[in-house]
Amino acid sequence: MRRSFAKRDRASSRYLAATLVAGGLASCAREITTEDPIEPGDFVEAQFDPTNPIPVLQLIPNPTALAEKPEGGLKVTPAECELPSTKQCAAFASGWGVTTPVTLYFSGEVDVDTAAAGIKFLKLGAAPEPVAFKVERVDRPAPNPSCKEGKNGSNPERRYTDAQVPAGINLIVRPWDMATDTAKPLDPKSKYVVLVESSADAGLKAADGSVIAPSALFSLMNVPASERPVTDEGDIPSALLRSNVQSAVLDALYPDKTIADLSDTEKAEFAAAVTAKGRDLAGLFGYFNAFIQPMVDAGVVKRENLVFGTFWNTEDVLTQIEFDPLASKVPFPNVQLLTTPTVSASGGADLKVTLPINPCTGTNDPPGCDSASSVALKTGLNTLNGFSNTAGMSVTATRDINAASLEDKVVMYEVDSNGMAIGSPVPLIVVTSSKSATAPASIVMIPSRPLKQNTNFVVAILAGVLDADMRPVTAPTTYSLLKSDDAFVEAGAFNTAAMVTLGGQTIPVASVLQCSTVPTKGALATEEELLGTGNLIEGRLQHMRWVEAFKALEAQGIMRANVIMAWNYKTQSVTGATDIARQAIPLWDQLRAAREQTGMAPPRFFDTGTVITGLSNIANLIGIPTRFCLPLCQSGAFTGITPASCTLANATAHPLCGAAMNLLAGRIGQVRVYGMTSYRLRRGNFANQNPAMPIGAFDPARFQSPKFEVIPVMVALPAGTATTTDGNVPVAIFQHGLGQYKEQMLVVANSFASRGMATVAIDAPDHGARTGDLLKIVGGNLVPCPEIDPEAVACPPTYDPANPQGCTGGCDGQRDPSGSGFLSLNLFASRDNFRQFTIDQLTLINTIKAEAAAGGVLEFLGDKIGYTGQSLGGIAGGNLAAYAPELSGVVVNVGGGSLARMGFALPSRYSVPLFYTPLVAAGICIPKDAANLGAGCQDTPGFRQFMLSAQWVLDPGDPLANSVAVLERGANPALGADKVLVQMTKPDGVVANFTTLALGRAYGFDPTDNSRTSHFQTYDFTGTTATDCHGFLLDPSCGGSLLDLEFGLCHSLGAQEQAADFLVDGSIGPRVKGDLAIPNVLDCSSL
Repeated sequence: MRRSFAKRDRASSRYLAATLVAGGLASCAREITTEDPIEPGDFVEAQFDPTNPIPVLQLIPNPTALAEKPEGGLKVTPAECELPSTKQCAAFASGWGVTTPVTLYFSGEVDVDTAAAGIKFLKLGAAPEPVAFKVERVDRPAPNPSCKEGKNGSNPERRYTDAQVPAGINLIVRPWDMATDTAKPLDPKSKYVVLVESSADAGLKAADGSVIAPSALFSLMNVPASERPVTDEGDIPSALLRSNVQSAVLDALYPDKTIADLSDTEKAEFAAAVTAKGRDLAGLFGYFNAFIQPMVDAGVVKRENLVFGTFWNTEDVLTQIEFDPLASKVPFPNVQLLTTPTVSASGGADLKVTLPINPCTGTNDPPGCDSASSVALKTGLNTLNGFSNTAGMSVTATRDINAASLEDKVVMYEVDSNGMAIGSPVPLIVVTSSKSATAPASIVMIPSRPLKQNTNFVVAILAGVLDADMRPVTAPTTYSLLKSDDAFVEAGAFNTAAMVTLGGQTIPVASVLQCSTVPTKGALATEEELLGTGNLIEGRLQHMRWVEAFKALEAQGIMRANVIMAWNYKTQSVTGATDIARQAIPLWDQLRAAREQTGMAPPRFFDTGTVITGLSNIANLIGIPTRFCLPLCQSGAFTGITPASCTLANATAHPLCGAAMNLLAGRIGQVRVYGMTSYRLRRGNFANQNPAMPIGAFDPARFQSPKFEVIPVMVALPAGTATTTDGNVPVAIFQHGLGQYKEQMLVVANSFASRGMATVAIDAPDHGARTGDLLKIVGGNLVPCPEIDPEAVACPPTYDPANPQGCTGGCDGQRDPSGSGFLSLNLFASRDNFRQFTIDQLTLINTIKAEAAAGGVLEFLGDKIGYTGQSLGGIAGGNLAAYAPELSGVVVNVGGGSLARMGFALPSRYSVPLFYTPLVAAGICIPKDAANLGAGCQDTPGFRQFMLSAQWVLDPGDPLANSVAVLERGANPALGADKVLVQMTKPDGVVANFTTLALGRAYGFDPTDNSRTSHFQTYDFTGTTATDCHGFLLDPSCGGSLLDLEFGLCHSLGAQEQAADFLVDGSIGPRVKGDLAIPNVLDCSSL
């Protein structure tokens, strides 16, 4: 389409009275017209027409700084007749969006192929930077027909006909990534210009190849400052322009008068109005001159070829806490999206985890689909009734967060049964991670102490958080809509009455959602799209469950306007399954006794007939000659024997070895082995990842009728106790570490015997005599056999690590190494191994008590039973403490909490085959060093979520999570922290110190207090040659790295006797026993 125009050299005499207000388009009706006749012409114009008195017909290319508010944001207001309109979306903008395309107006067709030569798209800075772009020609949208009748922004209101609608086409200029052939956002908070040139030689051309003409108004403004048409004060030197302005003002103020007819007062008002219009024109000139003159000076464009230009600022894209449920960008975990309401076993309200599962099929799988292992993990998680008590939560952000700004801005409260936040904020450890190539920026919130189990909480990130550039952090609009109390859909239709408060203004939710489609399709959402979005928010996003979080916070005076993001969090039941088992043990005993009468069950407790007596025999069983005497002899400590001539025989015969035997074993009178029937609830092979049934999870049917398992029990009696029916002997249960066996109890039994205590030990599940045959050796590596049923494997009832016995019904006929399969990436199996461990220990306690009460084989003091565990045994002791309040005390030696983090901090010999290798193969772990998997995994979203999920699963088997039940059990008795003693060693190369410190703090201990009153005792070997003293309680040489054997032995025996003292009377003795001595070999008095 073509329009007729005056000759280009007369363009400045047309539309000279434009009154566009620099910096604003909110009131852009233009009253001034011109009486100049338009001479016939035939060329295409680059349209810029803010002079039309009907705003909806004005042609103002955009983006433009003319529509920007000085304080930020846009002032683009649609006329009433245009509603709904994309213009209304400017109300929600902080500036021109980084994806906003440039719209240029032309009176007729142009040659799009010449656009690249005629359009310059530049980012302004120290030097202009070209922006790649793509141009699209589109038909000009017709104004809403209802605008013809009025309410179109004109003042006074005017009508128009179709003939008055400016004809032409639009060019859409989009920033473009040429490499990917996709739209590319502009940089936020930046300045951009688009300049259009046309000349006979080059530039943008009309479709017929002719030159594009500028509009008359742009021609007027496109002059050097020395030729400006109006001064900053509003004076108009040009007589023609001044006359046009005066005519327009007179027509607007006094349409029935001439200037001569005006009174003095009216003349003053008239003069002021003319000056104001002049200042408007001065602002318009300033707008164009500010960006055109530098471009001319830099040689970017020639002023005489310029037909239009526009300049604008992009919005400051603020850092946001991400919220996009469809892309799994939500606070993790949260009650709102990841649980469904259910009913608890007691009939009360509860929740069930409902993680979405999208299995990969191997054909056209979408990103993020769930592998078989992920399906198994999620299936297991979906059996839980809440989230982790210890692992914490995380959110992601679009940019890095300023960590210091988070202080007092992340809060967590317990929520009562009325849904209100109560009490003081839960102490949190809040850390941030920076955005990287593999992971987004994030905020991680970890409770500084374990949360109460089976309890509701609310978490909030409050306003005032800043990003790394010290700019405020916000939430996406989608999330902010969830603050509305109004349902968005009612009776199958969108609720247009739903309101929400954004930026201090209460506005219709529909207005916001209508704008949601503008960035992608350039048009408002249709009614169908609006309803669909409403249904999505109400249904899949669980709108009203988010409202619950805001209402809970209001009970603490935290208003919604001060909340960036909030969500509910509910902890799982940690002790539930084991509590049921504990309560069932007496019933199981009755069931076992009844079946024993018919030969269908073994006895509760029986003597195997194995008895070891005599100091030398017991010393040999402990290994004193090989582990102590021979090394001392070889060090030259045994007079009369040179180191070179030392043999096991002459070292053992030396008097000092006899003294050592007496010191280390002389208080032990005899060692016996018994059999005890325990109750096996776990089932299945740890290597079997069955998505439908997470192997290792307890079989509910076994709570009704558990499998019987006979477990060997080793007992060391103090000297002077002739039989096991004395009735006055207190008991110390000792539990060994990972990969070890019950016989290790003999190393500490002498210290307990010196306090008159019998030492009792059993093998942990999958350890010692309880190992099976589920692995085979392939290429030097142990490989699981997932098809083997552990309960079909039969191995001898004794265990000799030096001579592995054969087994039947298993994988390769050879007994597996002790500890095999106890820990694995089958998290549910690992969790339930710890649960089974606790059930076995509870059964042992119950058996000791029952035997004492009945005058049976073990007639010990049933009310004086204590516990000491080393490493894995210490971890198990922390769990046992939550279920056995009758214990006299629990000593946790080099144990710790937070099993997931502990597992990945294990030495490489454990962590690489158990965890890193399979996680790398599954794509969950991207190694930091492919040549050294033990160096760890990169911080990726997948690995981060795996670690959180792993701890979530493991909580019921983790002493850190169970610590809450040690401290408080509601109406039931709890052991209490005063009956717990933690012993930590430095350095510890197996159980990382941070996990032991965390457990100590969970009990309320101060790890920095190493006094005799502290229940957290640190054995510090850092000033010695020791490199790892994890096993110091049993091995004074710290794995051979401690050259000062005297130092090691004095601390080793000191820790043993400190544990014995604590179990006897609750006292905490010194870490070193000064009265321990062997002449010329051992003297602890100086340490």
